[in-house]
Amino acid sequence: MSGMRTRGIVALLVVLVLSSCGGGSDDSAPPPEPSGPPSVATGDCLDTGAGARGLTPKTLVSSLVVDCAEPHATEVLQVQDIPDDLTVDDTATLEYREGLNDAVLYPVSRADDELREWVLNTCAESLGRLEGLDAIELDRERGVDDFVALDASRTISFGFEFPEESWEERPRVVCAARYTEPRELGEDPETSTGVDVEGRLIETYLTPDFPVEQRQCLTRAADGALVGGACDRPHYAELLFAFDADAILDDATIDVIAQDPLAVPDEVYAELDDLCTGALVDVIGRGYDEDAVTGYAELRSGWTNTEAWFRTIYCGVQPVESDSVDLGPGSLVGLGDGEVPLVPLKAT
Repeated sequence: MSGMRTRGIVALLVVLVLSSCGGGSDDSAPPPEPSGPPSVATGDCLDTGAGARGLTPKTLVSSLVVDCAEPHATEVLQVQDIPDDLTVDDTATLEYREGLNDAVLYPVSRADDELREWVLNTCAESLGRLEGLDAIELDRERGVDDFVALDASRTISFGFEFPEESWEERPRVVCAARYTEPRELGEDPETSTGVDVEGRLIETYLTPDFPVEQRQCLTRAADGALVGGACDRPHYAELLFAFDADAILDDATIDVIAQDPLAVPDEVYAELDDLCTGALVDVIGRGYDEDAVTGYAELRSGWTNTEAWFRTIYCGVQPVESDSVDLGPGSLVGLGDGEVPLVPLKAT
């Protein structure tokens, strides 16, 4: 089935995306709430404006908090005090805050590296604790405890910011999910315009309630390459979640892939497919039809882009007989032992 992988690696450019973190912590319990008056709080929904671009300190203010049943484009996953040992003199000044994004994204010192690791781990784990993502297992490793599982949707982008409001009382980081117009593969969510949703949409990602048109699937182009798109039409594979390869794969497999990420041997792709197959029960549900579908693995950002935060692999699901059938319209998330929709390929 690896013969379909003619598209190669798509560098999924995700500015401030939280798939930047490696393995999880030893303690899966949420950290304590921050001290002092926060700008916003964990669980808040923010009316940051449909059509707006990016996540900024000025969008993370309490005046924009709305009931989550109302339209909103941003959901706060976690607000956390920055540990004192990761800050420097004049921490509480706005001038210091203004340089922190660059310090995390483009570290130039050991102190920057330590801050970067803490921010990315903190925010990635805030996503990984969501119900469903925290239950995914890969090679006997469990989400949050050993690695962080991330979404594979077309609309959610995960980011962090250092809010301006209340900064001088207590420096903190805000981890948030932001919703955008459906993005194509490789499209930067920072340049995508925000859209309004209702309810805590992020909490429905691994349930049948998440909008199918916002899920990420792969379809066959005329030349046989795989291209991204929605799942509301027949598709070759549905992407389900992503993970950091270095948190799961052994060094030998990492080395083989790193030698030439654009020409990964079939036997390695088969190994990765098997790894993803093991997680299908956690996403599709028990009793799913193993004769109809199997796992699908795809390399993404980090393998050829040295600026990426880690080497990413996406896990998905594809038909066992992918040479002759596609998955039918819809998502397999939460299907359980229901009938898997399969569509015969059109003769060419």
